[in-house]
Amino acid sequence: EALAARRGLELAVETGFRNIVLESDSQILITALREGSYSLSSFGHIVQDIKFIASYVSSINYTHVRRQCNALAHSLARRAKLAS
Repeated sequence: EALAARRGLELAVETGFRNIVLESDSQILITALREGSYSLSSFGHIVQDIKFIASYVSSINYTHVRRQCNALAHSLARRAKLAS
């Protein structure tokens, strides 16, 4: 999920979007992004990448959504997991 979020944010920045809502069905990821409590997590380095990329946009909101409402991101996360 974190890998998909990072790639999605990269694409948004490359495309020129500056006001972004990053949605995820991973409450752990959203909490880490909102609170900065990621340094000891197993995916902390990816969260740090996301925060760094986010520094290039005007505004970003991190939102938790139920998996049923987030089918696209879930699919991307599954592909990212298989690719790594």
